[in-house]
Amino acid sequence: MLLAPIQTDGEVKSGLEDDLSQTDIWVLAASADCLGEVSEILAEHSVASMWFTQPARQHSFQSRSTADLEPIEIDELVSKLTGLVDAFEIAYFGQEAALYAFDKSLGLRRLSIDGAGEITLRAGQLERLIEEASGNLAEFQRLLRQETALGLLDQLEPLRRSVPRIDQLPRAV
Repeated sequence: MLLAPIQTDGEVKSGLEDDLSQTDIWVLAASADCLGEVSEILAEHSVASMWFTQPARQHSFQSRSTADLEPIEIDELVSKLTGLVDAFEIAYFGQEAALYAFDKSLGLRRLSIDGAGEITLRAGQLERLIEEASGNLAEFQRLLRQETALGLLDQLEPLRRSVPRIDQLPRAV
């Protein structure tokens, strides 16, 4: 399958893509010794990888690409990547949109998202959190952060930055 650019320009699709959906795959941190194996795994799913240095971690690299994958392919890709890389995010915008976030020290979380990529909670999840908090607002906020994996997402935030190009700009005196 051919890859689409990360940011599309409103191109019209043929309708053949209805079974598959846009998937954003961002390997946020991978060590140099596993790049070849990760590239092979991505290639198995028709995903090209172009590696850039990871500015937030020394001796680490990142790659971001998109593809149209089926949910079962995404599950297989997630399973393989967790054993190799230090951190990744995979956003799947299909029938049941999901964000897979992984950090080696914090583990893997699958979060439901809407079409804009925002984390969504179902009414049942909120009811459970309210019941567990027993009227304690601080406890409810803690449980909400835990349910939406904000700690994990906060850990990944510094890794989401691209290669800094500010160093290439001339300095004003």
